Amino acid sequence: MTTPPGPHSPAWPKDFSYKNATAEKRAALFVDAMTPEVARTTLQELVRILVANEAKAAKDHTERQAVEASTHQQIWSLVFGPEDK
Repeated sequence: MTTPPGPHSPAWPKDFSYKNATAEKRAALFVDAMTPEVARTTLQELVRILVANEAKAAKDHTERQAVEASTHQQIWSLVFGPEDK
């Protein structure tokens, strides 16, 4: 997959702190920096993550919270790169 824009991307403002920014600001910067190819592959990957994880959650309702947390982590990593611990 083509790397989406994010803190690791040359298109990302060097002084931008996504931890301190609103979700709307992070999303706007991400979308503004996307090329059509990156947008298409990123959307395909987001849909794949959501469909796969929804299928897991539907099989076992007791694992729903774990699946939701995993989905959040996968989407965060796709959009912003690995989370800083």
